[in-house]
Amino acid sequence: MIKPNILRNRCILLCLLASLSACTDAVPTPKLSEAWRHAAPIAYPESVAFDAKRNVLYVSNISKPDQKKDRKGFIARVAISGNSAPEKFIMDLHRPYGVALHQDKLYIADIDQILVADLETGKITERYDAPGAVRLKDIVAGPDGPVYVSDAKGDKLWRLLDGKMQPWIESPHLRSPNGLLLTEDGLIVAAGDETQAKPDASRYLKKVSMDGKLIEPLYDNTPLGTLDAVEPDQHNGFFLTDWRAGTVMHLSVERDPPVEILQKLTKGAAKLIYIPEESLLVVPVMLSSELIAYRVEW
Repeated sequence: MIKPNILRNRCILLCLLASLSACTDAVPTPKLSEAWRHAAPIAYPESVAFDAKRNVLYVSNISKPDQKKDRKGFIARVAISGNSAPEKFIMDLHRPYGVALHQDKLYIADIDQILVADLETGKITERYDAPGAVRLKDIVAGPDGPVYVSDAKGDKLWRLLDGKMQPWIESPHLRSPNGLLLTEDGLIVAAGDETQAKPDASRYLKKVSMDGKLIEPLYDNTPLGTLDAVEPDQHNGFFLTDWRAGTVMHLSVERDPPVEILQKLTKGAAKLIYIPEESLLVVPVMLSSELIAYRVEW
């Protein structure tokens, strides 16, 4: 027969072990510490692409918060170390919002065109018109597949395939699409839907099948704000930005609460990029015209 005090001690031990197991299995919240920041010539930056081959960042700069075709936009090139000042690399653009590396070329979303630039010379080698596009925003591409582009103001997703730029999806379930993330299973999109009065301010994460026939919430349809960026964290979660609130956030449905604010910045936190091999999170802040890099600690 087990004595009451021994039984009580065993129960306490089991509770402690259960608590320890829960803490061990909990998804960590990353901590950010500033590594470096740059201002001029950075001017209204929107998105960042990392070139591992050359160890540099390409930063899109729209120069002015409007839609004029005035050739004032540019792409800056920034050393990943942050030790040298940014340099203007590709000039005479209009409002280059999105940038993505694809087959050792830089793809640029510029209002109603997709431009392709040579990474050695910075020269534009290809142009693809998107007739009817209002404001092409984020752009993503797989190793060998099509290039996908969001049109936040036009409520569409576009696709560049076989040298042709065409509308791909227009749906009431996909309003004000912005940040994109291409995965093996489909396209993750930060977007609102037809139930919201202001879809751009009520975006959440959606999953679009690769055939474009299925659009569903990635988790649920709880609005997360004016989502601009969605970036994988290599821990089954995502780094996000809320443009209007100026926040950098981390999302993991395995944690309660699932969304935590990591950094409060000024309005305009845009399309960040996470570089896991450098433990570096690089955030363009549009309205303060800054590019800020943070070390990520798990």
